[in-house]
Amino acid sequence: MLGAALLLAAAPSSASPPSPARSADRAEPVAAAAAANLKPVRPAAPPSSPAGVRDLGGPVRATADPGFEPHTVLVRFKAGTSASARGQVASRVRGKVSGQAPVAGYVKITTAGPAADALEVLRADAAVVQASLDHRRTVSKTPNDPFFPDYQKYLATIRLPQAWDVLSTATTVTIAVVDTGVDTGHPDLAGRTVPGYNAVANNSDVTDRRGHGTMVAGIAAANTNNGLGVAGAAYQGRIMPIMVFSGEYAYDSDIAEGVIWAVDHGAKVVNMSLGGAGETPVLHDAIKYAVGKGVLVVVSAGNTGDDSPHYPAMYPEVLTVGATDVAASITDFSSWGEHVDLAAPGYKIMSTYSRTASGGAYTYASGAGTSFSAPLVAGVAALTRAKYPSLTPAQVIERLKATARDAGPRGIDPYYGHGIVDAYAALGGAPTTAFAMSPVDGDDAPTQARPLTTQLTGWVGLEGDVDWYRYEVPAASRVFVRLTAPIIDEYRAHNFEPMMWVYDTDLRLVTSAAGHVATEGVGGVWGAGTYYIKVHSRNASTDDRSYTLHGSRSPTVDGDFPPFAAGVERAVGRAYAHATAIGDVTGDGRPDVLLTTDNYADPQNDCKLFVFPQRPDGSFDPPRRYDTRIFHDNVRTNWAPIAILDVNGDGRDDVALATGNGVELFAQAGDGTLQPGVLVPDTAGSQHIAAGDMDGDGDTDLVYSAGAVYLLTQSGGGTFTRSLIASGGTAREVEIGDLNGDGRLDVASPVEGGVNAHLAGPGGWTTVKQAHGSAGTLVPRGIEVADLNGDGRADIAATLPAPDTWLQVFHQQPDGTLRAAPLQFSHAEPGAVEAGDWDHDGRTDLFVAHGEGGLSTVAMYRQLPAGTLAVPQIGEANFQDDVWPNVMAVGDLDGDGYPDIAAAAGYADGLWTAYNVNGIPAQLGPQLWVRGTGVPAFGSLGRTPRLTVSMQRELDPATVNGRTVRLLDGRTGKAVDLPVSYDPATRTITVTLVREARRPGAVRPAAPVLLPDRSYRLVLDGVADTGGELLTGYTVWYVA
Repeated sequence: MLGAALLLAAAPSSASPPSPARSADRAEPVAAAAAANLKPVRPAAPPSSPAGVRDLGGPVRATADPGFEPHTVLVRFKAGTSASARGQVASRVRGKVSGQAPVAGYVKITTAGPAADALEVLRADAAVVQASLDHRRTVSKTPNDPFFPDYQKYLATIRLPQAWDVLSTATTVTIAVVDTGVDTGHPDLAGRTVPGYNAVANNSDVTDRRGHGTMVAGIAAANTNNGLGVAGAAYQGRIMPIMVFSGEYAYDSDIAEGVIWAVDHGAKVVNMSLGGAGETPVLHDAIKYAVGKGVLVVVSAGNTGDDSPHYPAMYPEVLTVGATDVAASITDFSSWGEHVDLAAPGYKIMSTYSRTASGGAYTYASGAGTSFSAPLVAGVAALTRAKYPSLTPAQVIERLKATARDAGPRGIDPYYGHGIVDAYAALGGAPTTAFAMSPVDGDDAPTQARPLTTQLTGWVGLEGDVDWYRYEVPAASRVFVRLTAPIIDEYRAHNFEPMMWVYDTDLRLVTSAAGHVATEGVGGVWGAGTYYIKVHSRNASTDDRSYTLHGSRSPTVDGDFPPFAAGVERAVGRAYAHATAIGDVTGDGRPDVLLTTDNYADPQNDCKLFVFPQRPDGSFDPPRRYDTRIFHDNVRTNWAPIAILDVNGDGRDDVALATGNGVELFAQAGDGTLQPGVLVPDTAGSQHIAAGDMDGDGDTDLVYSAGAVYLLTQSGGGTFTRSLIASGGTAREVEIGDLNGDGRLDVASPVEGGVNAHLAGPGGWTTVKQAHGSAGTLVPRGIEVADLNGDGRADIAATLPAPDTWLQVFHQQPDGTLRAAPLQFSHAEPGAVEAGDWDHDGRTDLFVAHGEGGLSTVAMYRQLPAGTLAVPQIGEANFQDDVWPNVMAVGDLDGDGYPDIAAAAGYADGLWTAYNVNGIPAQLGPQLWVRGTGVPAFGSLGRTPRLTVSMQRELDPATVNGRTVRLLDGRTGKAVDLPVSYDPATRTITVTLVREARRPGAVRPAAPVLLPDRSYRLVLDGVADTGGELLTGYTVWYVA
């Protein structure tokens, strides 16, 4: 069985710019993309030719071979030329006709002098139609390494055997392997290594305890044709081991130090089969230092299978390499993006393995990952530099790009970059044909959507393929759409990972399903209309196995949830959401949504505050991110709730967070952004927070819990004074309202067996416990203070978790006491509870978040005219599983005056919003920009005079021009100079593909501008809609 050895991650650090001195202060590492899982492979017999294969020995090294027979010219005479006339022509070059060539019409002329001199004379003779040298061919170098014939067929994919015929040594070019170290004693690396450096321990011990670096070294430059193991890409090369890993991780400070050491000690190529999220100047500066010293840096693209940022692969100075299989098809783990330059095989790659990692024996291993495609390119780069020593790193990169074999979508693309590296062409050999492109399915845009009735099958036949389907809903129905993918097979290089989005007829996002499961489903109550379903894979690879898309409809029933339209997720990287709030913190008069995140797996977005500004049309701008002091607590004793208040009396909404480390205040600046947070002194341990004018002086105060309940009274100048409301070990939710009818604001908090009402009085605070109606000492999970029976007095609602799952309301009586109403059943783990007038009937309704086993729902308890709560109506939702207090907020998210829902979504889905169906039609998620193109994606432009793009959004005409709408040459990436126009009436962009004759009086028809047999790429980047939002990076591929 062949194992997978995936990319080892490198973490960012805050070290200073490159210096030979290593940083002693390391940052926390980013989690590894995947741990190495290398399977050692030992030959059954001593390393010699495998049984049954004849030992051909080593190839004979030729000297100054002219490449042709030195005294023969092959000549074809004009028809009817007599034998005597042929003899006379031959005599003019002191030669004679020596016989017929094997091809009809040709004869051999043997010359006394050099054939090359005779060739020019013969070509000039009027009786000669064709003359050529009799070129000499040789058998391609076939190394005798025993694993080469059966386990290294991928070397032929990049034409390395032919390249070795051109050049089979690169000992003048040292490749630095910046990795886990190298087993320099491995027999297949004997004589190939030069002294290296351990940047972690600052010594020369480069012992490889992981095996990864030894594999990389063998791929790049193992001894070739030595009768042992494997063949290295450089045939005869040099390896400089640079050890930068300490256990599972490498730190940018060590990586930078290792790169600089390698450069200063003679490396000409640096291979970095490592990477991770996050960018730091120290690593970038080290790479720029290397390139400035004439060193070429080759980096693996990453193994995330998506286009998430990956460093150092994103740096423009490096040569970034993706991974394919032996058939030159991109793998499902290969990261992709515009920064990918080339691709090379990276699946089932055989190489040397460390004896330290394998238990003391010299072995070989097979692995998969862009870690192993990069050193193949590094070896080819070494050969190229050896053949052309005067080329700069940039020139070598351009040569490798220019000679690469196209694969996937024609021309430059984000999956293969410029194509598969072609070693033979890079060394001056004749180019060969491009790899075949998969067939086009013709459903890559909404205008080309295939109709879905009940069930159909589809394929991801092309890298980055997107399939569109059209689903008609004739009347409001309960709809469920299921996408079933082939089973993920770890022994395949290509697997479809399903993702599905549903858009309405105006191409606004309705719902989506993009988890990490083989079957994705979306559903709910959908109104009548046409819906568009987009299907594609999370990764960029193809899959020859089919997926199934199934749609079903049924009539609506009384139990269907009508209050909110289907929700939409807005991810914030890979961070897990904590809490939400709604308030105008940008100063434009529209409520914005605020979200805090957990400490999980995304350092850039963990423990942050995000603000989603509401736009005039009710949609949201991309979020603004703010650093916070949220406590990094993986056991989640802090939920980072949010309160909205004016902290300094300037009339603007500001933000307060209970961070665990204290109450942190963010004041709104005049430009609508938030100023950096400031901690209120002596508030450590803060868990929950609420805002209200507790002392009636006209400004807003804060109440928070931190093992007790505290009041922060606002004073002049934005200062707060702390005082105790109640002790007693509470770190739970706090809510504010007049709980006894005396005109003062009081505080409610959950407690074992009920709720506490902390009542404000002339002489201080009094705490009164109200027991709930359930047996035992259950602590309510969420509470809310609101008038829940229409009598004008503040009541308390509390949710009781399993095993009871009740909703308990405590009604305030005329005498100011609280009385528990009968328990009301609430299904499936109730949690956060919020209030709002859903239907504008003047009565407050309740909304309860539920979460259990990954399934989320929201229940609405509508207040009836009699002052009771109706049986809940249940709808689908997306909440974090624990549905803790503050996971949900209620407010107007689209400017229609009706309350909508914003929530901290499950997994890494970020913000979830759902819209009240009583208001304007739900704006839902973002609207797509493009409905389709006149020529379908991947189609032929041929002699098409104009290429049109049908836009869904209304564009600002001033932004549509030749700079924002470009047709790029697929080979060079350069824009073709073409007229661009926009018709606002039809929302159509037109690119004119022909050029009218410009000569005065010319009557010739317009001439095509595009070159035949050339690929092109339409790019929309920088056009704006009428709301000012920009479209970036929209791409469609074509052939001429």
